Amino acid sequence: MNDYSVIDLLKKHVEQNPQHIIYRFLTYIPERDDWDIQEITFRSLYQRALGIAHMLQEKKIRRGDRVVIFSMQDDTTVYSILGCILAGVTFTVIPPPIDEGKAERFISVVKSCRPKALISNFSMEQAAGSSQSLAKRLAKEALFTALRMKRIYADQIGPYFYDDVIRRIGPEDLVYLQYTSGSTSAPKGVRITRRNLEKQLEQCDHAGDFQHGRLGTWVPFFHNLGLVVTIL
Repeated sequence: MNDYSVIDLLKKHVEQNPQHIIYRFLTYIPERDDWDIQEITFRSLYQRALGIAHMLQEKKIRRGDRVVIFSMQDDTTVYSILGCILAGVTFTVIPPPIDEGKAERFISVVKSCRPKALISNFSMEQAAGSSQSLAKRLAKEALFTALRMKRIYADQIGPYFYDDVIRRIGPEDLVYLQYTSGSTSAPKGVRITRRNLEKQLEQCDHAGDFQHGRLGTWVPFFHNLGLVVTIL
């Protein structure tokens, strides 16, 4: 795999097949007993990811800085992950703190990786009703880190149309931190460099034909399989 493969591969697909549908999100609507289908093309994916990268730079989040992304299992999570890669920002994907166990995990991860920003989905966060109680706990248990964290709401960021926000990183630079579940002890972060990620993608290529087939999955994006196999 050549240098900067994730960025270059995405740009190649956008140039060669911009209207190709790369993701379909299915959401069951119980009131209608039916499914909502959201289709994401390469062009819209790239432009929304550029929008995230642009916002990161507007918030003074630089290449090599760290951010936490709440895994909402929606399109905005995908834009956020790819936006961080485009901006050269190290990311960590974790589930939103909707219960006590996940709140403990979040606080532990925040203390460990010391992120400069938190990326989430404003609409889903409000619907979950966790923002106020979470802020109180963070203020008490991770005060200094929480005060420095900037909030970015991916669902409120539109497309950006210029690649001046792309910041490339070297083979040994960090792309993301993959944390353990924390079920038996405090979550532990694994450092994934660009070289590590490229090796994982090569293994995916050897495991199956991801170029011409379709993959249906419900694996959470905060799981390494959900991140690498489903999104990247």
